[in-house]
Amino acid sequence: MALSSYKIRSIAAGAIHTCFLTEGGEVYLCGFGEHFHPNEAQHFFYSPKYLEMPEPIKSIACGQSHNIALSFTGSKLIKNSHFFFV
Repeated sequence: MALSSYKIRSIAAGAIHTCFLTEGGEVYLCGFGEHFHPNEAQHFFYSPKYLEMPEPIKSIACGQSHNIALSFTGSKLIKNSHFFFV
């Protein structure tokens, strides 16, 4: 999926993955991530893949092997193997 039709609010990078946050609060991921889409056998994605979130996201950050997302309502979502509310 090309992100050329989206306005990107922010980009964050980990050791071997990248997160993109759109102006609409959607999150896309590419790179290595065995837990991005658990039903897929492929673990490396060259093209950004949409990651369904429980609510629109305001900001993102990446670490070496984790991601953090902050929603507009103030909920924090942390991804190590999965995103979850904190």
